[in-house]
Amino acid sequence: MICKSLFEFYPSYSFSSTYLWPRISPNVTIFSTDNLTADIHDLHPSYKYHVRALAVNAIGIGLPSNEITIFTDEEAPSGPPTDVKVQASGSTSLKLTWRPPLYENQNGKIIGYHVGFKRHNSSEAYEYTQILTENNSDLELQVKNLLKFTRYDLHVRAYNGKGMGPISADVTAFTLEDVPSLPPQNVKARAFSSTSIEISWAESPYYTMQGVLQGYKVLYKEVRTDEDETEASQVRTSQFRVTIYNLKKYTNYSIEVLAFTRMGEGARSEPIYVRTHEDVPSRPSAIKAIVKNRNSVQLIWEPPQQHNGILLKYIIRYSNGSDGPPNKESRTIELKVIRTSHVISRLQEDNEYIFTVNAMTSAGESEPTVPVRATPSSKGKPFLHKESSLDLSKDIK
Repeated sequence: MICKSLFEFYPSYSFSSTYLWPRISPNVTIFSTDNLTADIHDLHPSYKYHVRALAVNAIGIGLPSNEITIFTDEEAPSGPPTDVKVQASGSTSLKLTWRPPLYENQNGKIIGYHVGFKRHNSSEAYEYTQILTENNSDLELQVKNLLKFTRYDLHVRAYNGKGMGPISADVTAFTLEDVPSLPPQNVKARAFSSTSIEISWAESPYYTMQGVLQGYKVLYKEVRTDEDETEASQVRTSQFRVTIYNLKKYTNYSIEVLAFTRMGEGARSEPIYVRTHEDVPSRPSAIKAIVKNRNSVQLIWEPPQQHNGILLKYIIRYSNGSDGPPNKESRTIELKVIRTSHVISRLQEDNEYIFTVNAMTSAGESEPTVPVRATPSSKGKPFLHKESSLDLSKDIK
């Protein structure tokens, strides 16, 4: 008399028609003889199983039936993709690579993946990209059009014909650095003296840096109209204010400011223009004294080589030779700057005079010229007196 039935089953991982039953099957389900049907539980999704039945009585187990092959249905993957890695591939892209879920977690043929990404620690939703695959090789994705030098969280999930599997743990990476996207803002400049300019600007917003800020460069050059533009000089600083020294007096400069990262220089700010303050001019040069007659001398000179401002006038000072070089207490004649010569009259015949010329801007008077001596006389032809080889200006009080 048959007491019970025994169903023995074993999974085939290779889907091969050749199958050898183990001596003792680890998968045995026992049923009573009340029913001639049986349900076998706890099978793995999307597996091929070999099943046979055996009868059992008090004497023992009979011979097995012919085996049958069954396939369990697919289910959505029960495990996430594995070996998920990310690395920066550019300033606006990340390369994500991964491997399929473990075989026992695939639960069917994997037909694609969903890759999600968003900015790290942001409240925004993940943005997903779908990847279809016919095999499980070359599993990678270039995630593009990202923000520069920004940290992103990424994950991936597999899906088959029955649905989506679980999401992998997030991986995190920064996109590569780039140069700053915007120039420094609110750039201001003011002349600090006749040879210095102070420049300031606002701190650039972090999101415009697109990298690790290394500092700022202030580019400055003289504005010239008489020849080709000169190369700009530069000053580096980590501050938001800098003073440039040793500039030319009363000179117009163009100024630009840029930020730079390890990848290079960002855009320059719009040029602003500022002129250094006026200063006293250099002294006039090439002074000459020509004796015209017994009581007049003509002075001729060249303008200063460096005006250092707007020339307002020339000042002629003269004194008797016996009194030493002229000073501010000496006799004075003021002339418009359009004049570079003047005849001094009402001088005493045969009396030696010493003459100097100063130029003047709003900042003050220049040093006097090298003194020139002349003695009005009625004897002979007009006589030219040039600059003395001895500079007596040091004696001027």
